[in-house]
Amino acid sequence: MTSITALADELKVDEVQRLIDAYTRKHPSAVVAAKIIRPAGDLFVTSGEFIPDEVVSPDKSGTERSDTQKPNDKPARSADEHSLFALASVTKTFTGVLLALLAEKQVLSLGDPAVDYLPQAWKLPSEHQAGIERKISLLELATHSSGLPVQPPDIVSFARQHQTENNPYSQYDRKALEQSLPGVKLSHPMGEKYLYSNLGMGLLGHALANATKASNFESALQTHLLDPLELHETRFHLTPEMQTRRVPTFNQQGIAAPTWSFATLEACGGLHSSIHDLTRWVKAHWPLPNDAEKPLAGHQLQTQRHASLEISAAFANSLKTHFPKHPDPLSKKLQMGLGWHLITIPLPKNTTPDNQKNEHRPRMKRIAFHAGATTASRSFVALDAEHRVGVILLANVPHSLDEIGIQLMQQLLTHE
Repeated sequence: MTSITALADELKVDEVQRLIDAYTRKHPSAVVAAKIIRPAGDLFVTSGEFIPDEVVSPDKSGTERSDTQKPNDKPARSADEHSLFALASVTKTFTGVLLALLAEKQVLSLGDPAVDYLPQAWKLPSEHQAGIERKISLLELATHSSGLPVQPPDIVSFARQHQTENNPYSQYDRKALEQSLPGVKLSHPMGEKYLYSNLGMGLLGHALANATKASNFESALQTHLLDPLELHETRFHLTPEMQTRRVPTFNQQGIAAPTWSFATLEACGGLHSSIHDLTRWVKAHWPLPNDAEKPLAGHQLQTQRHASLEISAAFANSLKTHFPKHPDPLSKKLQMGLGWHLITIPLPKNTTPDNQKNEHRPRMKRIAFHAGATTASRSFVALDAEHRVGVILLANVPHSLDEIGIQLMQQLLTHE
């Protein structure tokens, strides 16, 4: 009988290239970078070409201008593993893991009220049960079960007023958010239903920054996760050198357009990253080797190992089901980790996910997954930590990559 790992290793570059090329033929402005992660060795595939933006020096004030890109006559080139793409909502997986890590470090608890870590002037809705006030928890923000709406209720009118409809969060700052929060209403009781919320995840980022006493969410993320994992190409704000590696983005009509930027609420979707960094990110979710628990000689080595164990435990916790509270292990319904969607995908006919033929067992496999989309970018990341396989897809256009990503995960997990 063939194992999942063995057949995952049989996936060929040509198969991946065929799927990616079909996407770029359909969408001529598209540039796609793909990484297939598997035990026998990873596969990197790219399709489409782009002309790098020319980046001018910052203005005299020392602040990088928002119009630093301009057309140039450089030759077109393919993306490589260090080309930078917008992650959009894949950012939420970083936010969720940071929450898990801070809980592991006992900086906070998952059940803590979110308002305990937010500015006093920021008001969130609450509930009263039997005379007791119930407040939205950090866990409910991370699992989209808080009852908060998808986005701030006034963001559409705000974007229209500021003529930022194609980049709605770009000028929506802390002041606008603070003014909006008193008008936010819960769509359902806390902790009862799943409702995807950019607002909730953005607020979680502010809470995590305040919990760590960082100046902002980017600083907290960099200190506790990005730097320890050596993810130096994953940032909210790009340096001039990083801008030269950013793949220019296009809207639905193939017209050059900005991807989204965030004046606040960046924890819901503001990161840029590369295939190189995302490969490290996905593999950081793998369980530590069996000998990782063995004691080490020397205080420095023990300190390093302790930090490694904390981070590994945080990643493992992010992949556990945190919503619903009492999940049915055989259910095909969506479950939530911390920032990760835990979905079931069908395996091809006559296969089961456990090396044993069992006609009575559902032919499904639960994986961790997140996609991201703006009006000018797309991303897809999925993984199965148990079998150490994953798929990363990044594109500079808003057309969905989900079907390709799920198909590749199915092929990686197929066994007979």
